Amino acid sequence: MATSFYDFFGPSSEYEGGAGVQKTYPITGPWRHSSLRGFIVNYDAGKKPPGEVKDEQIDGVARIAPVVAMYAGRPEMLQKVDEVTRLTQDNDVAVAFCLVAARILEEIILTGCEPLQAVEQVLASLAKPDRVHPHPMDEEIIDQIRNVVALRDRAHRDAVTQTFANT
Repeated sequence: MATSFYDFFGPSSEYEGGAGVQKTYPITGPWRHSSLRGFIVNYDAGKKPPGEVKDEQIDGVARIAPVVAMYAGRPEMLQKVDEVTRLTQDNDVAVAFCLVAARILEEIILTGCEPLQAVEQVLASLAKPDRVHPHPMDEEIIDQIRNVVALRDRAHRDAVTQTFANT
């Protein structure tokens, strides 16, 4: 899979040198975000996994949907999500959030419940000591997601700019 990512986003691709260095938004054309740029450097250096270790962003969530769709309901799903996330983001914060996002998506796929109900069910399951594939950050993520859910009736821009420091 690393080779496929490298071939698609790497030096011989349309992503090389183009809009990835654009300084204004919205960015037009092919663009590499920081985890992909770090992945390419690490892949070239032979690092395994080649993921960027400093990138704590939630970029990995974009890559986990097909993995969850393929493995939903199977015991290896969370391990596969972990592996796919670390492919470009070898960072525990990024992995922890991707694991929670995967659990939420899996709950929706398997039960057909509403998204907010899936979030609540996943948060309850994360609090159990016998949960599958525990992560050291689960408790912190429960708190962060509860804070976000509490803001759901506010305008997105207001909630982000008034509540979260790194925006």
